[in-house]
Amino acid sequence: MRNKIINSILTKEIVSQIGQQIKKSYSPFDNKAFLNSVFNDEWDTKRIKECVQHVSECVHQTLNLPYSQSLDILLDANKRLEYTYSHLMFPYYVELYGQNYFHESMIALKEFTKTSTSEFAIRHFILQNEQEAMKYMYEWSKDSNFHVRRLASEGCRPLLPWSFKIPQYVRDPTPILPILENLKQDPQIYVQKSVANNLNDISKNHPELILQICNSWNKINDQSTKFILKRACRTILKQGNQDALNLFGVASNESIIVSNLKIDQEKVKIGASFSFSFDIEDTKFISKEQHEYFRSKKHNSKNNNDVSSDESDFENNNFNQENQIHQKMLRIEYKIDYLKKNGSYSPKIFIFRGQYALQKQKVSFKGFQNVEQIVTRKHYPGLHYLSIVVNGVEKAKVQFELLQES
Repeated sequence: MRNKIINSILTKEIVSQIGQQIKKSYSPFDNKAFLNSVFNDEWDTKRIKECVQHVSECVHQTLNLPYSQSLDILLDANKRLEYTYSHLMFPYYVELYGQNYFHESMIALKEFTKTSTSEFAIRHFILQNEQEAMKYMYEWSKDSNFHVRRLASEGCRPLLPWSFKIPQYVRDPTPILPILENLKQDPQIYVQKSVANNLNDISKNHPELILQICNSWNKINDQSTKFILKRACRTILKQGNQDALNLFGVASNESIIVSNLKIDQEKVKIGASFSFSFDIEDTKFISKEQHEYFRSKKHNSKNNNDVSSDESDFENNNFNQENQIHQKMLRIEYKIDYLKKNGSYSPKIFIFRGQYALQKQKVSFKGFQNVEQIVTRKHYPGLHYLSIVVNGVEKAKVQFELLQES
């Protein structure tokens, strides 16, 4: 996985092109010496982050200039670059050498995020001078460049993956909220996802705060905001938080049964995939025809001042149109308990159908799952478990065995 990523963002050709752009901004820059220092005997042993850091260090050594002068050169070179993760070494350079030059570095991170992302580097400056850093980021949340607006949100996430936590925002995320408020109707999907991810981070320690925000934002008739809200609540929805489920028109329902849960093969090799199937049944399902019948009968009975037992049952069981729709709306997920190296299990919940309207009493479903080794999850041979979760409640569970790759 390391080679796959490095070979896509930091090949010798790409690093050479970066060096050429630096040389255009500073003619004494020795690109050949730069490349030789980057691709040394230890290059192939370095992890992804170590590679980015190493390139930044080699730029610094080859320039051999004071930080402020080097920064001006890199900012000039950056103007000729297009957006790609290959340019992460620029904000990383600021992280490594610019922490004693706060304002210069913050301005540079804004520019560098336009051609890569400064989300990791900026966190060091938040820890160093939170109030000043957040002033910059609040202004960035109103910037015309969507990469800069995204940085305003992504950089202050309490639990940013591939980086360290910001402990004060884990405890109290209040300073983040004005930034997110500015971005709640952002037209760019790239920014919307960041806002949602930030809110989702907050929800892991402050679910009630997120529900307050979502209830407020839910009044806004804007597709961008609605997209943000769905992604923002994904963790508390997976936890079966009833207030969150209600927010999206899904209620817990004991009348839902999951049956016939099967995996197409009991033993699956790591690196392969498998399919699974199951049925969902609503034991109190009322068809459209039945609903119309009871509604008509209720109307006629009122006109005749005659309340039948059927009508009473209909009314007492809340079979009005609004509750009937509410009853049929399901959030369907599946959970896999992954075996860890130490023998314990790590559960992972996947969305199967975010909002599914049950149109008949019993419906059959089929799903697929890959078990390839990926950078964020290593699979281990042994017993695993797959469960079906409906409206936040686990309804059925089966086991399967993962086998070592051939």
